[in-house]
Amino acid sequence: MIRYQYETENKRGAAYEGDTEAGFCSYKEKEEMWIIISTKVHDDFTGKGIASGLVDRLLQIAKEKKRKIVPFCPFARSEERRVGKECRSRW
Repeated sequence: MIRYQYETENKRGAAYEGDTEAGFCSYKEKEEMWIIISTKVHDDFTGKGIASGLVDRLLQIAKEKKRKIVPFCPFARSEERRVGKECRSRW
């Protein structure tokens, strides 16, 4: 089972299966914004929706912390287009 974890000190969300890192979504902070700079899922875990889960979890945390997300990495940009109007208030 995949477990998503927010890692404040590393400025990222990470996904784990047991103790093994499955992927991460990292960001930079600028004022009241989090700029997503990279989303990566390791080869053994591709095709399981983990990247979408990582971006979604980071969106949830940003909303709780009243931060706006700026999707700089290509995957986060594609997620913004995919979810579009449903989640516009988070972007």
